[in-house]
Amino acid sequence: MNFVAQGLSIGTEAFDRLKNSTGEFPNCGLIDKDRIGFHTPIFRLKHDEIQGVRRALLEPFPSVFTINGEPYTSQEKVPRHHLWANISKPNGRGTIYILGLDDNLESIFIVYDEREFDPRVFERVLKIQEDMFR
Repeated sequence: MNFVAQGLSIGTEAFDRLKNSTGEFPNCGLIDKDRIGFHTPIFRLKHDEIQGVRRALLEPFPSVFTINGEPYTSQEKVPRHHLWANISKPNGRGTIYILGLDDNLESIFIVYDEREFDPRVFERVLKIQEDMFR
């Protein structure tokens, strides 16, 4: 995984905590401002997809956005700036978990899981924010 810490809006200490927690998520990425702070090979987001993820966190539920060209439909927002979404294709499998790391959504952490929604995975994703800012 390629990590780029310089110039991130979340700060070095929070970034290090986030980086240390990525081991349990083999497919994840960090969006910071309009660039990718780090990513696993599964994430190749374009600028318009980054903006679509931000809109999905702000728009009324449900919303549709794309990641790597695949459409996802948000399923639940709990609490503000956190959501999970299922792939929107027939017979498609996979869940995206999205965690906004600051109030203005400059930093967003994304986890992809090939399986259907699992509340335990979502809880672990939400716990990352708690661990980062304790």
